[in-house]
Amino acid sequence: MRWGLLLTTVCACYSPVVPLGVRCGVGDACPANQRCVADRCMVASGVDPDAPINVIDVPDGLDAPLMTWTVPVRVPELSTSGDDFGPSLFANQLRIYVASNMVASNMVGGFRIYYGSRGSTTQPFSAITPASELDLAGDEYDPEVSGTGLELHYAVDAAPRGLRQTTRMATGVPWTVPPTVVAGLTDRQGPSLAVSDKRMVVSLRGIGGIEEYGRATTTDTWALLRTHATLDKLTFPGLSADGLEIYGTHSGTKHLYRATRATLDDPFSVPQQVLFGGPIDNREIYDAELTIDGRTMYLAIKDDTGVDIYVTTR
Repeated sequence: MRWGLLLTTVCACYSPVVPLGVRCGVGDACPANQRCVADRCMVASGVDPDAPINVIDVPDGLDAPLMTWTVPVRVPELSTSGDDFGPSLFANQLRIYVASNMVASNMVGGFRIYYGSRGSTTQPFSAITPASELDLAGDEYDPEVSGTGLELHYAVDAAPRGLRQTTRMATGVPWTVPPTVVAGLTDRQGPSLAVSDKRMVVSLRGIGGIEEYGRATTTDTWALLRTHATLDKLTFPGLSADGLEIYGTHSGTKHLYRATRATLDDPFSVPQQVLFGGPIDNREIYDAELTIDGRTMYLAIKDDTGVDIYVTTR
């Protein structure tokens, strides 16, 4: 199992405050303690706005850091007294699945699949509820729900350890049980779906490395397309809806990295570390989940109370 503001100031001479993450260009003014990095106003590492960004050393084989996202904010209704991982959303963003060990009586580490709902994207999610029909012996984690909410992949520790797949006829009914063992994907975890749920990336359990699978229709079996050599240090991937952008956790540092490609037939670029600005860049970050428009990303971040669900935008 893995471990692992908008302040408005009114005075005789009005000067607007630029919020964190606002676009900027060369010579543009950013607020105090921020500087223009990668076309965005970002927090510098100290009070001096000319101070260097708090850049973590880049491991061998990976590219320079990248800053495009706002500083992630904890999502309280999705963050429990336990550890919470693997956020995964419907395409309409009205339901989210997570894995949590919030219940002390759970078996063997205690991770189970939960979900929360909301009436609109401007509302908070409900408190998460267990999807108890997905329980097997051992832990269940890394849920990945399809855009329609009618298919779910997740990782399990039950034999054979690896991925399970289940479906349902409507979003208001339980998942079909028992879930199906996904053939050829033992010792795999972190599934992420894209391209109308016809592409999937997974990571190899324990050692890192990203594999990509494909299928012609959502009723077909998954077939291995390629192992991405440039992503061999990454785990727990998150793939964009078009399949051209990928995020993953470095297997050593547990920091977040991003890579891109021009077409679905291309390999991914050398990954760049994603920096948000400030102390959060020194924390462990897992399970990037992009919304279908690519403007919002949910993450599992290790903080002072454990691992909680955070959200960031660009």
